[in-house]
Amino acid sequence: MRSVTRFVDAPFLRGAVKFAPVFDSLYARSSYRGASMGQHGKLPIWMLLILIGLAGIIAIVLPDFLPPFPFMETVRAIGAALFTAFVLGFTIDAWMKREIRRDVFFATLGYILPDEFREQIRRVVEHKFIADDHFMHVEIQTIDAERVRVTTSIESVVTNITANPESQRAVVHMDEWGFPGEPSTVEECTMSLPDGTVIEGTDRKEANCRLLVSSETRSIEPRGTAKLLRKFSEVRRINDMAIFEFLTPIRNPRIQLKVPDDIVCDCGFGSKDPVESSHFVRMHTLKGMYFPGAFMRLRWYPKAPNS
Repeated sequence: MRSVTRFVDAPFLRGAVKFAPVFDSLYARSSYRGASMGQHGKLPIWMLLILIGLAGIIAIVLPDFLPPFPFMETVRAIGAALFTAFVLGFTIDAWMKREIRRDVFFATLGYILPDEFREQIRRVVEHKFIADDHFMHVEIQTIDAERVRVTTSIESVVTNITANPESQRAVVHMDEWGFPGEPSTVEECTMSLPDGTVIEGTDRKEANCRLLVSSETRSIEPRGTAKLLRKFSEVRRINDMAIFEFLTPIRNPRIQLKVPDDIVCDCGFGSKDPVESSHFVRMHTLKGMYFPGAFMRLRWYPKAPNS
């Protein structure tokens, strides 16, 4: 059996993940600090904008309560301009600053990096979620001399690292291998929110020997989280492999194996970062980041009789 697997792993990619939260979440945090403490001891920007807005309202309304005077319409026009500045300061200004910072960063990358790396960096820094507490349990059960059943359970917590609400859902997309009477099945596909809401994966589609099950999408607030639970089962040959690809970067993913004594099984994370293995159970932890585009991999085969 031969398999070709793509891996996306390079030092600049591992370093670039530090910038993933920068554009939106770091902007949000710096804006909060600036709004709370002011800049260099000066008046906080939010208070200055409120004063400008109040001045604009006064300039618009006050002439109605005074006798006619020269330049009355000019005062109203100035008031309208001040109120417009107040509205823009709280809305468009924040958006433009964030976009400018992103553009400056990408322009800098374009200057210092080879052309081949730019698109990969852009993909890394544009991810909107990062997964933590990612745990994958894989159990292999022998059916007969030729087949095994592989059951995979995955749970992870994803965090919105941007400064805006973003959509998220639970998804399982797997193959149907065509073993008679042994179809691939999705036993669970749910997304749980911190308020206790559980969204079940009820959308099921089958086409071209593929099975897709997904939940409805929900909007996740900045720094908000969602817990994704997925469990699926498939029949494979006793000498085979399985690959897993995730669409969200994962911090320190873990894989636990439960395999019969007469089967050898190895796993990989598609990364050159170090892997830490437990002494008592078959638990393996990647000490680093998994990026979409790489594959986590399992390879199993029967143990040699005399080994």
